Amino acid sequence: MPVKATCSARLGLVLLIGAGVATLAGCG
Repeated sequence: MPVKATCSARLGLVLLIGAGVATLAGCG
């Protein structure tokens, strides 16, 4: 269970960073 939660959280973080980078790239 903890491993799955960590993996899910990590995936969410990657998606969040990806969205932030895409936004910065779009604004820049």
